[in-house]
Amino acid sequence: MVWDYTSTLSAEDAVNVLNSDGPLEILMKIRLTQGSELLFSDRLGEPLATVEKLLNRVRCVHPQRTAGWCDESGRLRTTLAVFVNGEHIRYRQGFHTELKDGDEVHVIPLIAGG
Repeated sequence: MVWDYTSTLSAEDAVNVLNSDGPLEILMKIRLTQGSELLFSDRLGEPLATVEKLLNRVRCVHPQRTAGWCDESGRLRTTLAVFVNGEHIRYRQGFHTELKDGDEVHVIPLIAGG
């Protein structure tokens, strides 16, 4: 069952949601940018969406734009600069930081050289 909690429910619908047999799926509006480019702006239906899940989902859709996010083994780089609502994820739970409705995630592109 999908419940977009940004919409209003009648009392009968609310009772049906609470009494449903299946797992409740909450849709969250999440935006992800890299630099000034919007890579993802959609609703996630994962009850416990994390930064890691979001980044991996975007990597599947935009493999060329996100190639620098991973190391040689295909894992997300721990040095990747990721911010949720302006706060670096290193001050939260890293890639395991949970996302909530309305969160804005920003990835700062990695630049190397000298």
